[in-house]
Amino acid sequence: MIKRIRGRRLQRIRARLLRGQPLCVRCLEAGIVKGATQIDHKIPLFRGGEDTDENKQPLCGECHAEKTITERGDKLRLGCDVNGNPADPTHHWREPESSGSTPPTAQCVSQGRGPAIPRTQRAETACDPLRP
Repeated sequence: MIKRIRGRRLQRIRARLLRGQPLCVRCLEAGIVKGATQIDHKIPLFRGGEDTDENKQPLCGECHAEKTITERGDKLRLGCDVNGNPADPTHHWREPESSGSTPPTAQCVSQGRGPAIPRTQRAETACDPLRP
């Protein structure tokens, strides 16, 4: 396995590469202009990639996380939008409207997230963060 560059040397290389290409290459391929925040190995070191400039590319945090998860063989979890609905378009809650099914609604509201719901309208549950 290739020894990974670390410390100040890594930070100098990272700064130089980001000065040369400050935008995420994967976002650019998709037609999106977004600043790169991380340097990624095109071929991961654990798969025999070299720790050279030719094997490095600038990526934004989201693209780097997605690429890393895919390389490791894990499933990409997209999470939820601001309303608590799944962001994954293939999630079973996102069935077509014509199916007649409605997605389940959240039972709990955590502080600082989602719309404010008056106490009288909230369900009394054990996970209610405002419950005395």
